[in-house]
Amino acid sequence: MPAEAFDVDGLRKLEEGWLFYDHAWSLLHEIIRNLRGDRILDVGCGTGLALSVVQAFYPYKECTGIEPADDGKPYWEKRGINVKVGSATAIDFPDASFDTVYSSHVVEHIHDDHAAVREIIRVAKQRAFIVVPDGDVQAKAFGSPHVQVYNRVNFTELIHACAAPEHRVRTYSLPHLHMSNLIAVIDK
Repeated sequence: MPAEAFDVDGLRKLEEGWLFYDHAWSLLHEIIRNLRGDRILDVGCGTGLALSVVQAFYPYKECTGIEPADDGKPYWEKRGINVKVGSATAIDFPDASFDTVYSSHVVEHIHDDHAAVREIIRVAKQRAFIVVPDGDVQAKAFGSPHVQVYNRVNFTELIHACAAPEHRVRTYSLPHLHMSNLIAVIDK
């Protein structure tokens, strides 16, 4: 199993975290309101909880997830979502395959964060939407450890280093008492 993947116990804890913390629901609302087009990719979808909510709200959209290991397969099957096993640093889809590509609380787990962000942007046709926690929140993290810690400055630098000059980039914070998030919106 890749170092960036969760095991089954980590996936279960991740689900418990979603149900316990309301920040996850406000973040999901932020993701949903930023979707563009009908083809959606969730990079690092975990158990597919967020993706299944997106699919429930928009059953006409073609929603796909990618996850580095198939430990979540029982969840994906029960939720009726399409998930491919693959790496965020080498996404196995052609350029501009999806109208919106989003990744929430994934990039901080990846050693080569530049490669992951470049891939997310590459496979997005209209918009890439990337979320990471603001600051060192390792004590609140379940599953695989955070190998990156972001603040407004280094996250903005990462996104600008990976986006093309013609892309419209906006970064902002979504504050919350439990865990604030840093968000990048990259429009093509």
